[in-house]
Amino acid sequence: MNLVYVVSRPPTRRDGERYGVFRALERGHAITVADVSRPTFPMLPVHRDLAWVPAGVAIDIFDDWSEPSRLRRLFEAADLVILLNQSYGPARNNLKVLRQLAAAGTPYLIMAPNLYGARVPRLGEVPVGRRLAVALRRIALIDPLNSIIARLPPRMLGVPSARYIVVNGLASCAANPLVGPETLTIAAHAADYDIFLRVAEQRRPAENTAVFLDQFVPFHPDMQAVRASRTIDPETYYAALRRLFERIEAELGLEVVVAAHPRADYEDRPELLGNRRIIRGMTAEMVASCRLVLSHVSTALGFAVLFKKPVMLIVTNDLYYRTPAHMHANQETAVTLGTPLHFIDDCDVVSLADVLSYSEAAYERYVTHYLRHPQAGDGLLWDIVFDRLEADLAPRGQA
Repeated sequence: MNLVYVVSRPPTRRDGERYGVFRALERGHAITVADVSRPTFPMLPVHRDLAWVPAGVAIDIFDDWSEPSRLRRLFEAADLVILLNQSYGPARNNLKVLRQLAAAGTPYLIMAPNLYGARVPRLGEVPVGRRLAVALRRIALIDPLNSIIARLPPRMLGVPSARYIVVNGLASCAANPLVGPETLTIAAHAADYDIFLRVAEQRRPAENTAVFLDQFVPFHPDMQAVRASRTIDPETYYAALRRLFERIEAELGLEVVVAAHPRADYEDRPELLGNRRIIRGMTAEMVASCRLVLSHVSTALGFAVLFKKPVMLIVTNDLYYRTPAHMHANQETAVTLGTPLHFIDDCDVVSLADVLSYSEAAYERYVTHYLRHPQAGDGLLWDIVFDRLEADLAPRGQA
């Protein structure tokens, strides 16, 4: 098959792994990656390093939307487009891509998002006493054009339904406007589940550590792309983290080590995290051998659940109140994990009692809701996906 991936941030080696680029190449498919990061998020800096790209994978970079026909021709030559620049349907930043897909008439596949509680609640789901405050905050942050696009039926926008959606848990089956009656569901699991399977096969000695799942919060490009009512001041944020780390080391006797976010850069500022060990690209391995996981709401929490490690869910006031979605995600994740949500702005009053325990029943629910669909087949994520696609789309006589 000739596959086109559409990405909204410059592709990295990690993207190549978790989105099946390498696996598709191994299975003999032709791959083109359409990088639409600059016109999709013009406000964000573009750091592109393509040294990881293997022979056989073409990267087509779009600096603007001045040549929509070039994108359409790319789609017309494909057997399937894997659309990675959507999470919840049509939006301002993906509408041009969707319209070129419609013009090309090529089937496309979408990935259900890893929700892990991070879903914007309907106003009716918000407790009555907080509805007015949440409604006012949403009004202040609203993007009128994006709101209109999101509410219009895709057919009115000239956008066809996806041919396939890959779901990773029961929660990911939530409604998506791009899913229609003809959309086929592929039940699978989250990409991190593949990493868990690989690491679980290894025998790793236990370490007396607490692992902080870093998100590079004040500097993360995704944070810069989100309209928010609060900003994250680096000095205040990291000071709260350092104080928490100091207490954990002194009172629990655990060394705090940092699992760096893939986009984090602490090389010139290790003091932000108190000059503690910062390790990159080993998150699953670090969680597998630790005694405690410290984290904000994150997809990487799945590793703690899968390896059955206690989670101390932490947040600052600015991070919690940044948007209504952040508020809801923190609340939902705490409930789903069966653990308290700790506000660390005044770290001295944070209770460390019972942080080394977890709920087995809650963790089992977390897996089926967010990590692995109960009907998922055996095997790695992209083998499950490509087995289905090859059976459906292979030319006649080659199936």
